Amino acid sequence: MSTSGSGNGILEGFFGSVSGSVERWTGIELNLSTVLLVVGVVPVLLGLRAAGRIHRTVRSGLSLLSGPGTVSRAAVKHIMENCEPGNPEMALKCADELDASGKHFLIHIGEEKGRLFDSAVREHRPTVVLELGGYFGYSALRVARLLSADDNAKLYSMEINKECAESCRTLLKFCGMDDRAEVLNCAAQDGIAEFRERTGRSSVDMVVLDHWKPLYLPDLKRLEASGLMHPGTVVLADNILYPGVPDYKEYVTTSPKYRTVMHTCKMTSFTGVETDDSVSVSVYLGEQSDR
Repeated sequence: MSTSGSGNGILEGFFGSVSGSVERWTGIELNLSTVLLVVGVVPVLLGLRAAGRIHRTVRSGLSLLSGPGTVSRAAVKHIMENCEPGNPEMALKCADELDASGKHFLIHIGEEKGRLFDSAVREHRPTVVLELGGYFGYSALRVARLLSADDNAKLYSMEINKECAESCRTLLKFCGMDDRAEVLNCAAQDGIAEFRERTGRSSVDMVVLDHWKPLYLPDLKRLEASGLMHPGTVVLADNILYPGVPDYKEYVTTSPKYRTVMHTCKMTSFTGVETDDSVSVSVYLGEQSDR
């Protein structure tokens, strides 16, 4: 008998003994090839752990499993405990630092994309802003702080999750922006249909899309059909490349109704790896552009 054959026999005998015990105590039947595969993967996982990626992935996974309402409450609680009231700049920075710490996976636009949002608001100076997807209030706060109080400017944020909507309201009030922003706890399609009745506004100057990605295009078309958009209405959309909205991207870059610019930027993915993403800035040109 060869030496390697003896080694295999010893391994198989040892595994047979261990697997028999595991099966008797747990009811789980082990397979030798599966165990060897797992053993082979362990060093890779340890390497990733050393790089800090497993830590963030686990934290992110726990944040997502705990639900957006729980995470939004935790984020706002952290901001209120570590920032002074009435200071939106400090609150935004605090949220960015909390996300970078890995304690929570906030899935917010962050500082780099936030600067793109800031530039669009400063350039186009909207009076009425409609946000679809409020989460814990980061984007709403980012935009509302730049709106002109003298022009009766206001942001309306539609958030379907009741807990997230309440967290968003709490953050805006804490930062002194509740006079420039109102949170509507509703589904986007309902909110769009009832927008005039709920707000008393006849049109919107800017739209922020950062809700469920498959709804970007359907909700944009609902806005078109509602007549709320006018020539010059600006549409800001996050996550064009990651996780990606290919149907929306194709529509706003090929339709004669829009003039669109894509701004490529970096973001941290769910696994903690830096990846490319884009924010699109689309100016609505009106239905007559189809002719």
